[in-house]
Amino acid sequence: MIIVSELLFFLPIKTILLGALLGLVVLAYFLTIHFIKWESVFHKELMIAVVYCTGLIITPLSSEASSMHWENIFMLSPMFLLVMANLLLFAQKDISFDEASNFPSASQSIGYKTTAKIIQVIWLLFLTNLSFLLLYENIGITIIYSLMFMMLFMISKFDRYPFVELHFRHIGDGVFLIPALYFLL
Repeated sequence: MIIVSELLFFLPIKTILLGALLGLVVLAYFLTIHFIKWESVFHKELMIAVVYCTGLIITPLSSEASSMHWENIFMLSPMFLLVMANLLLFAQKDISFDEASNFPSASQSIGYKTTAKIIQVIWLLFLTNLSFLLLYENIGITIIYSLMFMMLFMISKFDRYPFVELHFRHIGDGVFLIPALYFLL
């Protein structure tokens, strides 16, 4: 905590303000989850995906040297689709636990099979988006997104295997460490 407070002075003020604004959005999200009983709770997965991807673009948005172009948003759209698929996969896999603990999720409100169909549509949109990234010759980011997709796709297709049943959450969360490996290598 001390290190973070020291490093805070080196961040641009715009980054701090955008981060604080994102923190307020997260707080509003938690308040709506806790105090408002929604008929459909699909907003939970959608809101988490939006907040996650917004957090990813705060630094480029707040940088003095760069501005957001449509290409940047286009590059981020596969990440949004991966995050949505991941959250829906988790909701689908945890449906019985969520029902037992009275914790709302998208799978509860729209059903297991409908969630599976939405995930398939997300895969199709993702692959379409990935093909456009290849057209723009973004090989590095395409490889990263492809690896992330393959791991999440395996969770959805091999969900009955004991290893996947036990570790789907670790695999699904670990997928989002793959971009960090790209920067470390």
